[in-house]
Amino acid sequence: MGEDQTDTDKSRQMWGVLDNLAENFRDWTTIATEKAGELTRVAAEKAEELGRLGKLKMDIYQLQRERQKALSALELITFTALNRKKATGWEKSEDSSELIARVKALDNEIAAKEAESTRDVAQSAKAEAGKNGKKKKATAEPKKTTTKKTKAKTATKKSS
Repeated sequence: MGEDQTDTDKSRQMWGVLDNLAENFRDWTTIATEKAGELTRVAAEKAEELGRLGKLKMDIYQLQRERQKALSALELITFTALNRKKATGWEKSEDSSELIARVKALDNEIAAKEAESTRDVAQSAKAEAGKNGKKKKATAEPKKTTTKKTKAKTATKKSS
């Protein structure tokens, strides 16, 4: 009878260990799933931010191209007028006035887009620094940097 009870106790202990392992495994999978979800969310936010900045850069590039085309057209009008010795009054022509206004408008649009892009980058960097700063403050230690000069000073002190 003692042997049967010992086997039963061992069996219960073994099942207890297996139950603990199964519960720990469930806990680990839950944590892993939560972390994966968090990483996916962060990746999606970064992708959205990069997409927004990419669109701004493309808008700026397109506006710069339009500006260049307007300047080229204005250059042609100017060259033609000066080449014909009609230098007086060319700047008053309707075409040149429209082009000059278009170039100025494009300059303003480009400046606004660049300011928006700069602001977005600054906000992103500030938010990233805030996230990283909170995490790093708890565990951050100053790094010791060694340069050739500090190595040379250390070697000189040791040899003295």
